[in-house]
Amino acid sequence: MTFEQAIQQLEALTAKLEKGDVDLAQLSEEIKRAQELIVFCKAQLGQVQQDVENLTASAE
Repeated sequence: MTFEQAIQQLEALTAKLEKGDVDLAQLSEEIKRAQELIVFCKAQLGQVQQDVENLTASAE
């Protein structure tokens, strides 16, 4: 999965939750999935930040 795909899934989940299109039984699963996607996105962003810092340090 790419960062962009994860963001799209998060946006879709958010829209679904905001509309109230999730019944109570589904709510827990949707929230767990959102948490997984958030963790994935944070990891991806952290890696990019580390890469940028490494490149910046090597350029100096």
